Parts: sequence; C-alpha cells; structure tokens
Amino acid sequence: MRHNSDDLFCGTSTYVITFTANIDALTRIERTHSNNIAIVFDSGNGRFDIPGVSGVTINPADASVARSEMRTFIATVNGTNNPPQGVTWSIDQTGRHSQTTINANDVLTVAALENTATLTIRATSTLDPSKSGTANVTVLIPTVTDVTVNPASVGIERGRTQTFTAMVNGANNPAQGVTWSIVETGRHSQTTLTVRATSTFDPSRSGTATVTVLIPTVTGVTVSPATATIARGGTPAYTAIVNGTNNPAQGVTWSIVETGKHPQTTIGSGGVLTVASAETFATLTI
Repeated sequence: MRHNSDDLFCGTSTYVITFTANIDALTRIERTHSNNIAIVFDSGNGRFDIPGVSGVTINPADASVARSEMRTFIATVNGTNNPPQGVTWSIDQTGRHSQTTINANDVLTVAALENTATLTIRATSTLDPSKSGTANVTVLIPTVTDVTVNPASVGIERGRTQTFTAMVNGANNPAQGVTWSIVETGRHSQTTLTVRATSTFDPSRSGTATVTVLIPTVTGVTVSPATATIARGGTPAYTAIVNGTNNPAQGVTWSIVETGKHPQTTIGSGGVLTVASAETFATLTI
C-alpha cells in the first residue's frame, strides 16, 4: 500500500482520494454498506489503517418484554481501528407474529398476540455483514389462573337488577375481558341462579357467583281508611297496601263483600266507592 498527494493505490484495486486542502485535515474514509473497504488516514505516522470487525455486542443481552410493549437495545460494533457502528437489526424467528418487529432506531415491539415465548434479536455490522451479535428476549405471555366475580353471593328480588364485576387473575397482566352467562337452563322458575364469568383470553378459566331469587310472599292487605261513615250518594276513595316479604306487588282487585247490596253501589279499580242513593244496607264491607 502507498499514497501520495494525488491518489492512492491499494492492492490490485485503485481508490482515488483527492486532497482538497491540508492533507492533515483528512481523518477517515469509510465505505458504505455496498462498498468493500474503509480507510482511516493517520496523519501522524503517514499510513492508512483499515478498520476490522471482531464482533457485535448487544445490551441488554437478555431481556423480558410483555406483549404490546417496546424495548430499546444498544449495539456496539467491536474491532480494530474504530470500526463504524452501523448495524442492521433483525429477528431470527420466522414464525413470530408479523407485528413483532425491531426498527432502525433499535426499538423492539412485541405484538399483542405474540405466541413465540423466546425471540432472538440480531444486530449485523454494516461494515462486515459476516459479523453479528444476538440478544435473547423472553416474551411475557399472560396466563389466567381463575376469575373472581363480585359479589360472590347476593339475593335479588324479582323484577330487580344487580350489577356484577369480574377480575381475571393470572400472570403477566392477562386481558380482563369476560363473557357473562347464567348456568341454569330452566332458570325462569329457579330460586337459585349461578352467574358465570368466562375469560375471553382463556375460555377454560371462569368464576361464578350465587344468586338467591327472593320470591315475594303476601302476608295481608291493609285498607285505609279501615272504617268510615258514608252518606248515600257519597264517593269516598280507599287505598290498599299489600304487606309481605321481598317486596310483593301492590296490585289489588277491589270488591264489595255484600251480595244483596244495591246494584248501583260499586267500587272501581282505583278504590273509589260509590254508594247508591237508594242503598238499603247499613253496613258494607270493602
């Protein structure tokens, strides 16, 4: 190898370097990925040194990354004469999810549906593509252990509503989506129901809650006023309260007990009594 102030001859190939000003100002000439040599000029000893690549180191060498998350890696190109640090990133596994990628900015993105448990990240020197380094990435794939339903047990009256919540438990932050269902098929007449929440991520995992259907019972009906004095032709109003457990329905049917009363003495569906002007009964039972 030799050089002069006009051009340079290296081996069997000729590389022309034009020195536009002071030769000491030329510090290095590096090939691109498509070229085949890189030259460093050492103005102190008057020689040209060719960088060499011994290997590539990736930091971190081992990492754990959850689905849908990103991680930055740093590649160092090792060798002699200060080799260029340019690298090309790639992932060795061809069967990985298509959305699991590593870009030119050294950032790995793991797809939300990645099922490959271990990935190998590779950084290849652009100066010497025969030299590369790798890092191992453990993909933290979620697992579901069970599903918790809250409240776990509750009593609900007929006609009422109840809100339940579900928590999907497991490792590596499993998705919280669930599908709700009621176990009993003949549930319309059931006094006990089982509410089930099934994980959408792992349908083999589910949790349940027990619902006791509070069926109303009627203990009696209170009519108000309980007693009243009414003149013929009067139209007083009555109210009724249906008593019992578990909130029985308050609907009632009004009637007058006495069958021999005047036909114009009636009580309507709203509890309004009409006493006929010719009523002969002294006492009526509503």
